[in-house]
Amino acid sequence: MPERRMLLASRAQPPKLLQVPKSSSQNSAFKEFLLHSPLPSPALPSILPRHGKKPPALNTRRTLRFLTWLFILTGAIYLFSWFRKVEHKVTEQVYRHADGHSYEIVEDSQLPDYSSPLAVTDGAGESRWTIHIPANRGFPLPAKEYQDICSHMGEVAEHVAALRGNEKEVQNLQYYDQDPNYVDVAEAQLSDLIPFDPSFKPGGQIPVCKSSMIYVLDAADAGLGGPLLGLWLAYGLAQREKRAFFIDDSHFAYGKYSSLFQKPPPPNCRPPPPTHRVPCPRMSQHLVVSSATWHWTFGETFHQKFSDKQIFDMMHVGYEALFKLLPDDQLYVTSRTAQLRKEVGESNLLAGLHIRRGDCHPDEFQYQQGYIPPAEYAAALQKLVESTTTTFLSATSSSKQNSTFILASDDADMYHDPELNGLAIHAQERISLASNKQLTEGGLGWERGFFKDSFWSLGVPENARKQKNLNSPLPTKDSKYEQEVFGTGSGNVFNSHRDYRSNPTEEALQLRNYVGRAYLLDLAVLAQSDRLVCAVSSRGCRILAVMMGWEQVEKGHWKNIDEGDSIGWRSQL
Repeated sequence: MPERRMLLASRAQPPKLLQVPKSSSQNSAFKEFLLHSPLPSPALPSILPRHGKKPPALNTRRTLRFLTWLFILTGAIYLFSWFRKVEHKVTEQVYRHADGHSYEIVEDSQLPDYSSPLAVTDGAGESRWTIHIPANRGFPLPAKEYQDICSHMGEVAEHVAALRGNEKEVQNLQYYDQDPNYVDVAEAQLSDLIPFDPSFKPGGQIPVCKSSMIYVLDAADAGLGGPLLGLWLAYGLAQREKRAFFIDDSHFAYGKYSSLFQKPPPPNCRPPPPTHRVPCPRMSQHLVVSSATWHWTFGETFHQKFSDKQIFDMMHVGYEALFKLLPDDQLYVTSRTAQLRKEVGESNLLAGLHIRRGDCHPDEFQYQQGYIPPAEYAAALQKLVESTTTTFLSATSSSKQNSTFILASDDADMYHDPELNGLAIHAQERISLASNKQLTEGGLGWERGFFKDSFWSLGVPENARKQKNLNSPLPTKDSKYEQEVFGTGSGNVFNSHRDYRSNPTEEALQLRNYVGRAYLLDLAVLAQSDRLVCAVSSRGCRILAVMMGWEQVEKGHWKNIDEGDSIGWRSQL
């Protein structure tokens, strides 16, 4: 039987040319094949059966139905997302430019990733404002961030008042007046205006405080007097407003609060989540107070609301509750006071002097560039004692020259100053600060009093003393919290990026602790004086008045010699 060849139709490739066999015996069979087999064509069905299932015919109605449901579902998702966005929409917020100094009110539909006062639109379409602190910012914030929030709060509040047409209601608000446009953070989160803090767990056996005040001891101030006054006043105000009171010492320049004082008893509730703790406005449920926010918490409206006597009493409440020295230090104060009274005699008064030098200068014009002479302190004290009692000095002039008094000063040379005739007795001798004159060669003296630059340089490695930012003002403005944390270290390892003011070495913390304890011991002993003379330009002088009590101040047993005799205690921090 002659061999047959055929071409298969292909829809993918065009048909190939037929190849005629060379053998003549096969030509007749080939021609016969051509007569009965038409040329393959893409339009003709294949002579071979298809492989697999036959594709279904296009169903137009089913496809249309599918597309319709897909469109409806997509539209529903879009509308739901749009309504959620409108509900969370931040219509205005304080926006920080790249230079970090200029601000403006701008519209945005996303919450900022930094702390800021902002305006939001509630479900009724009304503009309100609140304080937004992202959950990832932690607590406490740097002092500069608290200042930024409060300094630009007024701009947002005024803008919202203009949108709502109630500018007159928010103008000249007094200390306890409520801004009707402000929404507290907790209420804003419950109203779904801003998101909840995902890290906070609402459960637990101890409930969250209904209202609280958190005092932040930061590294913005080298001195200890300012933080003490602010702490006591905040405590007294919290008790007056029935707020739970907490102390945060995460960034305290002197280390842990418990290294200077005994810890106060905790409240019977726990602090709120960090996103609820705001520095302003002061009507907030959970208020943060620090040296960076004194201007807003204890500013003009505060002094208009409260008299000096009321402010003094609030500080005194804080002093009595919080000035609890470490047990060994308190035992020393008791023993030292008894010893001093024995030395001056039971029938005589215990008279004291507080002389502040260093970087604190008097307010009196003639001494603004220098210091009040020590002789004026001694003369004022002797006059005070003579005017109130005759039992401190005898009637003879020789006995007057031999009278002694206790002295506390940040300048160690004051105890040997010739103007005091060697009559000064150290208020306390448990921790003494010596000057370079009293030290052997190579020692580090506390020269001419307390200077903030000298304090910040304590315990800093020698090769780090030339850092440009070592003595820059307010370390928390260029804070370590937004940089890499290098740990406490031992003082031997130096890193050029480390801020030794807010991130000190262990040696620095130990030295700062000694300075702080010496200051507190001086105050504790000196406050036991029956008569006291100091300069009110010093915070230590104002602290001593609070410790002695309002009655002693009214009786004239506490005496200020700065700016004349007519100037008394000063309530400003």
